[in-house]
Amino acid sequence: MGGHGALILHLNTNYRSVSALSPIVAPMQVPRGVKAFAAYLGDERKSWADYDASMLVGKQPSQAQILIDTGDADAFREEPLRPSLFIDACQQAGQTLNNRMQPGYDHSSRNTVGAVLSRKLLISHAPEARFGKKLIGNSK
Repeated sequence: MGGHGALILHLNTNYRSVSALSPIVAPMQVPRGVKAFAAYLGDERKSWADYDASMLVGKQPSQAQILIDTGDADAFREEPLRPSLFIDACQQAGQTLNNRMQPGYDHSSRNTVGAVLSRKLLISHAPEARFGKKLIGNSK
């Protein structure tokens, strides 16, 4: 699942946390998203809103802080990712968002995924690591 899928799943189920790496956040507003939605969902644009993170956050904001990482060297940042649209939607909905711009990272860099994910794991699992709980598997 990509970053867009993680956001949609979170906003529809309200998991306790979500993070996304370089997601397309407003597919209804970018040509690539419009093309994909038309192919997969048909021409009825009203139904598309259920699969657009910028639209969903306005209807059903989450109580969790959403974490998004995007590289400042990402050639797709302004089209089709458009993080500014999601930032605006979150502000209007009162949704807490931590939108981090990663210096020097691009969309295809293997280092981007590794570096960002290792930081996310350290941050999200730091309390468990401090208290000696297992990070993987059943913790007792």
